[in-house]
Amino acid sequence: MYELLRVTHIVRQFGRSGGMECYVYELSKALVILGVDVHIICESVHDELPGTTIHRVLSPEFSRPRWRAMMFFRDQVQRYIRTHGVNSFGIIHSHERALNHHVTTFHGPPINMGFQRRLPRWLAPRVWAWADFERDELLGSRVAAVVPVSRMIGDLLVARYPKVASRLSLVGWPAPQQKPLSPDENRAQKVPAMCIGFVGREWKRKGLIRAHKICRYLSQLGYDVRLLVVGAHRPPSSLLRDPIVEIIEWSNDVPYWRMDALLHPASLEPYGMVIAEARAAGVPVICSDATGAKDHGFSELSVVSVDAPLSAWCDAIVECLSHESEVEVLQTWFRLAKEMKDHIYSPIWNRNFRDSRLV
Repeated sequence: MYELLRVTHIVRQFGRSGGMECYVYELSKALVILGVDVHIICESVHDELPGTTIHRVLSPEFSRPRWRAMMFFRDQVQRYIRTHGVNSFGIIHSHERALNHHVTTFHGPPINMGFQRRLPRWLAPRVWAWADFERDELLGSRVAAVVPVSRMIGDLLVARYPKVASRLSLVGWPAPQQKPLSPDENRAQKVPAMCIGFVGREWKRKGLIRAHKICRYLSQLGYDVRLLVVGAHRPPSSLLRDPIVEIIEWSNDVPYWRMDALLHPASLEPYGMVIAEARAAGVPVICSDATGAKDHGFSELSVVSVDAPLSAWCDAIVECLSHESEVEVLQTWFRLAKEMKDHIYSPIWNRNFRDSRLV
């Protein structure tokens, strides 16, 4: 009998190079602490993690189109697993559009095919390819558990694929990356204006234009407001010229201490890690109702309809700032790892590997 529970994560880039990649890295780190034998199948490694075993597969010579690069990765992983023996990897946990896995964590909303579902495959190869990848990831014969990163994503998956309902076991809420700050830490360094923060590289989907309009409306109402934009990739020129806007480059150490509130009016956000990070730093958050983190139970979290008028957003900001915010962490990576081990990995292990010896 093989005593040590073995889990193999599938991710193209291993390390803290992005939101999903951070999720895999931090979850793996916590699982190692719990005594799990963690393996990683990936194309590249950005950050080493002691206690893990890395299996690298070939990288494509092209990065575009993305669906072809994903198909190449999926084929390479499948070939690698078959060559080395599928059982030697223990419980296979995918975070990509892979095959032959027991568990998959779904980090984003399901693909919206729209009118393209009525087109033949040769006219819409990209959309049909991603739809096929998604269906295989969720409904493969070996898949025992689907873990959405928020309840909103879980609901969207069940609406699109009713069979997924029987495979949902828990919500894999992410944990904040930022080190929690005390409510008074760095308070003296705050700028004198009402500083509203916005964090996100994909600024269109996360609502930067709406955030700018909201802050402009607050300014017209007589409030001394500044919009601090962190990490927006190629923001519109109108923001660059606006004196109330300050734009700084992306950093793993987001300056939450400078913010009086975080504004996240996203049109569609699977979770919204910045919400958890801001709350852990004692910063109140105003977010849209299209944000997965709204269901996580954070206090000092004002949820506003995406379609609400600017005045409603401004009222929510003013109301939020009238209360003293406190440090709040509802999730830690260790807690997530323990939930995964107890409620997902262990039952699969006992059914499939308990009486086998892995190599």
